[in-house]
Amino acid sequence: HSQARDCFRESVDADSQHLHAWQSWAVAEKQLGNVELARILFRQGLKHGPFHGALWQGYAVMEMQQGSVEIARTLFAEAVRRAPLHAQSYQAWACLEARLGQLHRARALAWQGIKKAPPHAALWTVAGLVEDRLGDVERAKRVLEEGIQRFPFHGALYKVLGEIELRQGHTAAARLLFERGVEEDPHYAPVYHAAALLEAKLGNLENLSNLHQRAKAHFQATATSSPSTSTSKRAPSDLNEVDSFRLSNKKDAVVDEREREKQDIIERIMQLELAARESRRQGRGVGLPEHLTLQHQQFSSDSDSFILELGQPLG
Repeated sequence: HSQARDCFRESVDADSQHLHAWQSWAVAEKQLGNVELARILFRQGLKHGPFHGALWQGYAVMEMQQGSVEIARTLFAEAVRRAPLHAQSYQAWACLEARLGQLHRARALAWQGIKKAPPHAALWTVAGLVEDRLGDVERAKRVLEEGIQRFPFHGALYKVLGEIELRQGHTAAARLLFERGVEEDPHYAPVYHAAALLEAKLGNLENLSNLHQRAKAHFQATATSSPSTSTSKRAPSDLNEVDSFRLSNKKDAVVDEREREKQDIIERIMQLELAARESRRQGRGVGLPEHLTLQHQQFSSDSDSFILELGQPLG
């Protein structure tokens, strides 16, 4: 850590306008638990780059994670005022308000971002989720459908819309959406689980087995091709390497998290397949034991809540 810290210090000393270096250093210190130092670094970065949206967003997300809601709101307000084209700031602020139960405020922020910022799939996903939580299901469906038209490779849109259709009893429509989600965004693990849960509840063992094999083949292949994150990296040696160092470390963290998620999904699909086969073997007909259905429905619901977690990039 000290080697990387020294490099960041040398970088901002050499160029105080290197705003990515300020941001990366602040985020690194936050991850190490050095929150006060991270605050100082965010402030210093913003002093040199007051219109840098990612700095404002990162600072706001950190304060929210520390439980300082009003400070986070103030920082988000500055983010969208000073960097109105930074879509992720609207997304993160809308997520904050949704998690606090301020759904009307979350709706306004999501739509503000959609109208003002460059196209951003995550904003459409959040907007659809918020409309659904507000009880305007038909509007939620329209939002998600338009999101899919604009961003056909964004798996979360298919999953959220498919679950709304399923809730309304439109099984065929839900199955089609889940299947499209798997096809268009094969890296998005939760849509595999949503599809598998539907097939297991219907007792479609052939489709369920096919999903299990597809998930294993795809996710295990990507895990094999991903670079190991256990290999130690040297710190960047000069200013020009800071951005690549930052992106490499960030990518490793994301890869680790996503690989864990994918392996968890494979295990859950296998559990569903085994339970569905056992139900058929014992002559219980189609479906799953109630406790298992509830367990998997809760997991699927949690993945939607995860979309509203601060700082989760969805597009």
